Amino acid sequence: MLILGNITEDVYPDCSLGFRKKFSEMATQTLDKSVEVVAPLADWNNWDKADEIIFAIENKLFPLFSMSWTRWKGGEIHCGKCQACESRREGFAKAGVQDPVRYEVHV
Repeated sequence: MLILGNITEDVYPDCSLGFRKKFSEMATQTLDKSVEVVAPLADWNNWDKADEIIFAIENKLFPLFSMSWTRWKGGEIHCGKCQACESRREGFAKAGVQDPVRYEVHV
């Protein structure tokens, strides 16, 4: 199982249910074993990034944020300036929690 952290407000193509289904099919065929791609928070209405962060803290899942990736392009660290990075930074600020990842651009 591959778990994505996207939420309802995410509008990027790789956050859609269609993407998750197609990726599951491709991974299953490629690896010759069942692979399911899920995004449990994407189906919860009215959640924003801050809600996701607070939920993770309350459920002892916060360390997963240090392993998550937001930047659209490759690289060693998050860019801090693309729309996805800006949304992530805003969510952490709204939740009142320090983001555990490094950014190229410091705001």
